[in-house]
Amino acid sequence: MDAHAIVALAAERARCMDEAAVSQPGGLMAVSGLSAEAVASRCADLGLAWAIDLGPSQSVQAGTWQALDDAAARLSAAGAECRRLPVAVASHSPFMASAVAPFARRLSALPWRSLRCPVAVNAGGRLVRDESSLRRALATQLDHRVDWATVEDQLAQRGVRCVLEVGPGRALSRGWQQRQPAAVPARALEDFASAQGAADWVRARLSG
Repeated sequence: MDAHAIVALAAERARCMDEAAVSQPGGLMAVSGLSAEAVASRCADLGLAWAIDLGPSQSVQAGTWQALDDAAARLSAAGAECRRLPVAVASHSPFMASAVAPFARRLSALPWRSLRCPVAVNAGGRLVRDESSLRRALATQLDHRVDWATVEDQLAQRGVRCVLEVGPGRALSRGWQQRQPAAVPARALEDFASAQGAADWVRARLSG
């Protein structure tokens, strides 16, 4: 779809998630130094949800504000580094379940062009190549865990020549640099003074 439709769809996605957060308020917390399984065993009574898989000893947990505060105290005492993310919804977790159906309806109403390349989807990390699978995945991702470690592996196995993180922050590009081959450079959009600068960097990597 064209860029204007994508921006409008992003706003609609945010609205659906904000409405879900009214009845299920919460947020996200990054945890480093403990596996997601260890986090779950130490915080089983707090109702946290494993929202993003970032690798063996890194994860993002979703929960209510109080649950995240309580978990941070416990996990920090166990040697983990905990950092609350600047997000006002407990995304990629069951807390967003009520957002899925309205967003799926919005997706079904949009005209789509045929995919020109496979897309690695967050929920499960698999590659999809057809429109119907991508529509389902985009809705499912709202309340399912982001399997980012598998997404990285899928991209690396396809022999990509560079990675550009588009969005706020540099967490994903830093993670790529730590876990993937050094021969495949990764940058974040925030590294550049302009979108043109980012485009020029990607173009140079592809033509090199």
